[in-house]
Order: sequence, then C-alpha cells, then structure tokens
Amino acid sequence: MFSFLQKTKLAQSTVIYQRGFTLLEMIVAIFIFSIVVTIASGAMLSMINANRKAQALKTVMNNMNLALDSMSRDVRFGTAYAVVDTITSAQGACVNTCTGLQVRKGSGISSVTTQYFLSTTGLLVRKRTIGTADPVEQELTSSGAVIQTLDFSVIGKKVQVMVSGYAGKDPNDYQNRFDIQTTMTQRNL
Repeated sequence: MFSFLQKTKLAQSTVIYQRGFTLLEMIVAIFIFSIVVTIASGAMLSMINANRKAQALKTVMNNMNLALDSMSRDVRFGTAYAVVDTITSAQGACVNTCTGLQVRKGSGISSVTTQYFLSTTGLLVRKRTIGTADPVEQELTSSGAVIQTLDFSVIGKKVQVMVSGYAGKDPNDYQNRFDIQTTMTQRNL
C-alpha cells in the first residue's frame, strides 16, 4: 500500500511541459515547403510540355506514314514513274519549283495517272482516270505537319522520296523537326 501512495504523490507533483513550434521554425518550414513545391511544379510543367511535343510529333509521323504508304502502294503497282515539273493545283499554289511524282497504273481505258506534289496546303495527291474531265485532288497530310521540302528521284523501277519539315504550325509552340527518306520499288506481277 505504501508503494501505491508514493506513485500517486509523484504523479501529482510532476508537472509536464508541452512545447510547440516557434514562429521562426514555422517560417523556415513553410519556406522549405514552398521551394519543394516550386521545383515539383516546374518539373511537372516540363513533363506536360514534353508530352505535348511527343504527341504532336507522333500524330504528324503517323500521318506522314499513311501518306507514304499510299504513295508506296501506287508505286508498287504502277507501270511508269516520272518526276514532273509542271504541276498546278486547284487547292493551293505550288511551292518552290512545284516538282512532283507522276505514277501511271494500268493501260488503255482503265489507266489512272496519279501525281504527288507539295502545295501551300501540304502534300497533295491528284488522280485522273483516262476519259474523265477533271482530276480528283486530295490532301494527304494533316494541318499539324509543315512540309518544307519534298524531293523525288526515279532510278529505273525505284523511286526515292525525301521529306523534311516540322510538326506544329505555330513557330513558338511544340515544333519538332523531321526528315524522312524512303525508297519504293515496283512489284513485278
């Protein structure tokens, strides 16, 4: 019983002091926290910007891939290729020297002449079937792709295409340069 009274007395006489943070400690903690948040938000904004650039380039490259696949199909099944200098377009004025690639498929009445060339609106394809009055023009590239040069060279049954430009219309926003070179050959049926 003596030990019980002793503990109670000690418990009553002991004063416990609780201490909080001082104003100076709070200011330092908030300052360090604000620096960490600023660095983290800067990194997050950089990641968002990089993601937008990557998405813009991916979209343009997918679009260029589809355009080159279409061109490749015509070359594979074509019978005659030529680089032509006198292409005029109904959709947009030609750029530079307005050279293009002309591919002929088939013969006789079912012959189709296809021309690929660069205009102010982008990469265009024009198809004309023998016996029809007006050719059909179609733009192959999206508005997000700016094609600066489009060069063709024909060597026998091989067609070499070189395309350069950038992804993104606005010069200050998400521009990614691209240079594509590919060779297409005729399929012997």
